[in-house]
Amino acid sequence: MFDRAWDAARHHARRELEDIAFERAIEGAEQHVYNEYRDIVCTKRGDKDRLLTFLLSNLMPERYGQEARSANRSANPAPPVEAVDATLRAMETQLPAPPEAMLGPETLAGELAIAGAADGVLPHFLSEQHPPKSEVQLRAEEIAAQNARGKAAAEKMELRQDVSADEFRDFCHYLDPTQRHDKGRKRYR
Repeated sequence: MFDRAWDAARHHARRELEDIAFERAIEGAEQHVYNEYRDIVCTKRGDKDRLLTFLLSNLMPERYGQEARSANRSANPAPPVEAVDATLRAMETQLPAPPEAMLGPETLAGELAIAGAADGVLPHFLSEQHPPKSEVQLRAEEIAAQNARGKAAAEKMELRQDVSADEFRDFCHYLDPTQRHDKGRKRYR
């Protein structure tokens, strides 16, 4: 009895891990980037999934193990570009049918009345939209964009190209990102 329950649990975990692995392979995992003051500067998508790779190779060695990878490389040369394109086209999401075709007229009228009562806004737990960004996240993205512009200005300056005043300001911030915290000091004599 325990053996069957254990096998069923492993089988369920294998499918879920495989789903997570494909999701992370496509979208990546979000990671925070901190500055020297431990403030969140920005977020980036990273792919540090060694544990996930380890779990997949041990839970499904016939598909993700070392032997399967080496056998797959020798047995299957690279597919032609047309086959890859056809496969990608087959994976595209299909649009759902219009609501009039999916619901009867009375059901559709009821659903539209409910949506009108809620001002057309789904509750956050049913929404596929991301929540609005906080001030900290917006500021972190602004700083990351300024650093990227500063890096581009530095590359232009290395090539001895002219830079605008805004590009030079971004370049200065790129060289010394702490200057935004330095308010300057008044000196009394």
